[in-house]
Amino acid sequence: MKDQDLFNMWKQESEQEKRLFEQHQGEYLRIAQKRSNDVFSRIRKNIVLEAIFSVFVAAVFPFIFWEDPLYFWLLLTLMLISLGVAIKIYWSYLRDIKQLNETNVVESLSKKLAILTRYVSQLNFYVLVFAPLGFAVGYTFALRQQEVDLTRVLVLLAFSLPFLGLLIWVCKKYIQVLYGRHLKRIEAIYQSLLEH
Repeated sequence: MKDQDLFNMWKQESEQEKRLFEQHQGEYLRIAQKRSNDVFSRIRKNIVLEAIFSVFVAAVFPFIFWEDPLYFWLLLTLMLISLGVAIKIYWSYLRDIKQLNETNVVESLSKKLAILTRYVSQLNFYVLVFAPLGFAVGYTFALRQQEVDLTRVLVLLAFSLPFLGLLIWVCKKYIQVLYGRHLKRIEAIYQSLLEH
């Protein structure tokens, strides 16, 4: 068989594959869009539940320190600031997703991917800021309960710093389970669309 014959056969098969893909491209895009919409619908539900829980914690937690006015007001202020930042992050995500133009599936998926990536990184940054602040308030409260000396400070640090590390790790794991895995699914859907 001559080289030209091989090239013609390859070209013919390539054109058949191309026609077959073009016939089913709309169906493939609809499947990809439905999958991504399902993922973003779940994320929206997670955000709503998380926001409700955050409001509840911010409203209740400071009252544990009701007997100590300084720490009550300090915690209430910290909780209100953290709640305000969290709601701004949630609202920004929901607003950006709602404003997307869904006419081009690949382009809208690319934008959704960018929005979700930003959202996950904002949540991780939020944890890295507010967990140590909460830790500092709790640590100073524990120190005020008894006479302060160097040994007590070091013992409290030795027991509480690993707890802070564990808390940050659990919060990051929570973000990964609730949002990171969805981010990976969207990345996979987007990559498969780019490959076709």
